[in-house]
Amino acid sequence: MRHTSETIELQFINYCKGWYQETDLIKDIAVFQGEWSGCDPEHLKGSDVMWFVNMVWTKYTERPMDVHELMMNAFKRKSMWEPVKDLKLGFEDFIAVMMSEIRYFHKGNKIKEWIRPDPSFLPLNLEHTLEKWDGLTEQKGNG
Repeated sequence: MRHTSETIELQFINYCKGWYQETDLIKDIAVFQGEWSGCDPEHLKGSDVMWFVNMVWTKYTERPMDVHELMMNAFKRKSMWEPVKDLKLGFEDFIAVMMSEIRYFHKGNKIKEWIRPDPSFLPLNLEHTLEKWDGLTEQKGNG
């Protein structure tokens, strides 16, 4: 079944919020981007995935982050775990920073309604069952 671009983007936001199991960051995101673009996820690489994450982030954010802020946040995040002299930043570091921002997106001007996580994309996170989703959306008025 072909999903709309907006549905795929919102499902990716659900991924950032932890509703799907995370196994391999680049391959996981490539599933969403592949569905979005019609491209085989196996042919997508880190730079392609970073473009997709940035596109979703830019489209739905209420607070844009400039490139300097993105780079500094990636540096700070990684330097907590590695000595600065050995520090190397890659696509996954920048993607992780953008995903940490996306995780806190909320309903508002740019996101009208949340959509239920769909296990046809990736396996759902076992801590986040669909029953839990249904309970949250009933309490909060759809997310």
